[in-house]
Amino acid sequence: FILNYMISKDFRKKKLAKKMLIKMLKKIKQKKLNKSKIIAQITHDNVASKKSLLASGFKIQKKGNKHTNLEYLLK
Repeated sequence: FILNYMISKDFRKKKLAKKMLIKMLKKIKQKKLNKSKIIAQITHDNVASKKSLLASGFKIQKKGNKHTNLEYLLK
């Protein structure tokens, strides 16, 4: 799976991304899609998304020149 999301400016800085990510991961786990992975790619300057993804259980997979790839493994 490839993850893509955006939080409207009116709703930023309210920790909604972390709540949304955790809820999404819970729903995907309920579908028992074992041995799948979710990949998120963010720009280096997107500190808020990086914090939200890491707090939701994503791990940094690879850092490139402009982007960082994070991954969540479904077990």
